[in-house]
This record gives sequence, structure tokens and C-alpha cells, in this order.
Amino acid sequence: MSQIGKIIVDTHIKGIPLYQIVSAGFDQDHPLKRGVSFDKELLSPGEYDENGKLVTRMQARISIMLFNDVINKAKKNKVLSKKYNDFKSFTDKRRFILDNKDKLNSLAYRVPTQGQNSTMAIEIVDVLPATQGGIIQLPTTLTALTGADFDIDKLFTATYNYTVTDKGIERINYREKYNNIEDLIEHMDELSLEQRENLLLDIYQTVLTSEDNRLHTTTPLDVCTAPIKRVMTKEMEDNSEKNNSDGFSLNPAHQV
Repeated sequence: MSQIGKIIVDTHIKGIPLYQIVSAGFDQDHPLKRGVSFDKELLSPGEYDENGKLVTRMQARISIMLFNDVINKAKKNKVLSKKYNDFKSFTDKRRFILDNKDKLNSLAYRVPTQGQNSTMAIEIVDVLPATQGGIIQLPTTLTALTGADFDIDKLFTATYNYTVTDKGIERINYREKYNNIEDLIEHMDELSLEQRENLLLDIYQTVLTSEDNRLHTTTPLDVCTAPIKRVMTKEMEDNSEKNNSDGFSLNPAHQV
């Protein structure tokens, strides 16, 4: 058990907290774009994109600050530095990230995490300038899904570990020496910390994008809490007069 705790429970996956901002109205004339062309609409799992492809992840525009680490690694690569103009401008950095975006899918979750609908597999469709701070934009459906009300709502991210080659970004591979999952599990203690973190993220994302879990990941939080609220409201109304004098308004049933 102590070994399990060391390898799995005590693993701290890197990421940064991001403030959620509305995506509605974020069109070509929005002042945030600063001359950069952004897509107008973000899609949710279950929707189809313009090419008729089923979307399985929550699409997001996200602060380029999330990728500072991998950009700094790329700056040290002569081939990439030449290709992306030494990463001098946001436009250069953005081009690098979008060229590699298929490998940069990550995870976002809210605290408190109340279920699979509080955790999202993220598809990076664009990045936002660091000058705008640590922000993230998600589809408007997230408002109903998690109860976001934009009172400085914050989402936490979890990102993979990467290496940078002349070809671009590569995730650190944990399967190259193992033929199957059973072999991998048997030699789990031989994996590096970065490999274990990437393995955990793959497991999380497999669960969140599975058709078998679609109901859990797309059911709004209020679907679960609304029936409780109705029951407690009736309880409050039935007992408010006789309990008002002894502090019933402080009862959790009343607070709901």
C-alpha cells in the first residue's frame, strides 16, 4: 500500500489555475484578439464540428501561459528557433502551439470536484495572449454543466510532460518498452515520475472521453442538486413557523 501511495497518490501533476471568462461575443472584432483571428464558436462533447467530426473533448481557448515551459524548451532548439523567429512575438509562439496542438490536449477541473461533470478533457483550439493573464474560455454549455456564474470562477489544469525535438513537441512515452498493459503494470516501479504522470493523465482522459461515461460527464450539476433543494424547500416551508424562533434559519436545510 505504501508503494501505491508513493507511485500514484503522492503524484503531483503540473498545471496552473486559470480564471474562466465568457466566450459569448468573442468574435473577430473583440478587443482581446489584438489582430489575431480566433474561431467564433467553441464546441462541447457530443457536437459536430464543421467537418462533420464528432467532438469528444471540451474545446477551449487558453492562456499561452500554460505552455511557457514547453516554449522555453523549444527556444533552446536551433531548428525550432529558426522556424519560429526565435519566439519573439505572441504570433510566433501561437503558431508553434497551434502547429502542435494535437499533442497538447489537457485536463481541467473545478474545485470542489463533485463528479465527472466537474472534470473536463480539454481540446486546445487556440491560445490567448499572456498580457490578458491566466484565463480560459470554454463553451457556454459549461455554465449549465458546472453552475459557473463567472464570479471569478477558477479552473485548475493538468498537463502532460513533454520533450522537444527538431520536429516539435513530443509527449514523454511510457509504453515504448512494454508490449501490453499487463507488462506495463508489472513494471510500474521502473517508470520515471514524468512517465507515471502521463500515464495517469491518459487514464483520466480515457474515462472522461469514453461513450460509457457520457451520461456522467454531461449531466449538469443541478440535475443532482435540484431534487434535494425541492425536498428541503418543502421541509423548510412546512416547519418554518414552528422552528423560526429556535434558529431554524441557520439549519442546513434552510440554507439549501
